[in-house]
Parts: sequence; structure tokens; C-alpha cells
Amino acid sequence: MIFQYQIDLRTEPPEERKPTAFQRVLAAELDADDWRFSGRRPGSRRTITASILSSGLAKLEANALYVDPAYAASRRVRI
Repeated sequence: MIFQYQIDLRTEPPEERKPTAFQRVLAAELDADDWRFSGRRPGSRRTITASILSSGLAKLEANALYVDPAYAASRRVRI
């Protein structure tokens, strides 16, 4: 599940900042083939990371639970 939101951290003073707003909420069951895993060398303490491939993103976007109409219009996203 992906929660994408926008936060105004720049407007000063902070009391005049725009409220945090959700842009979209996506959910889907992804398979191992929808991920790319970055390993690590033996002895490394770096955290193993994973990224969603375009196949996984397509599944998530096909099952959007919420898309802000303003976000969709700015990105030309179908609701």
C-alpha cells in the first residue's frame, strides 16, 4: 500500500503553511517479479533495499483507492 502526500515545509512563518494533503492512495498485491532487490557485499552493514518495478507500479495504479482530482489533473492521471 502506498500513501503519497504533500507537505509544505518551506513557507515561513510555519503558521502560514498549507495543510498536509494526500495526493493518492494505491494498493495491490505485488509478486516477487514486481520488485528489484539491491543486495550487499559480504561483510557490508548496508541495508538491503528494494524498488518497485514498472509492473508493480502498474498494478498499484490500476487499483487506486483515492486520487486527488488536482493531482490527477497536474499529472494527467486517469481517475
